[in-house]
Amino acid sequence: MQKEHRQKEMTERKELYRFKVFEEGLPYRAHYDSEEELPLELQRSPIRTSESDQTQLMV
Repeated sequence: MQKEHRQKEMTERKELYRFKVFEEGLPYRAHYDSEEELPLELQRSPIRTSESDQTQLMV
């Protein structure tokens, strides 16, 4: 039972972190086209995004 649960968990994680070919001969890239498509645990927090945007405006 525990082994089956772990196997299912690993399969789900592989789906989240898969990569696709950008162009032959170049490194792979994440299969997400925008940050909003990322799992919540990988997205930047709204506070961090706001701080980043403000910093870019200052430069």
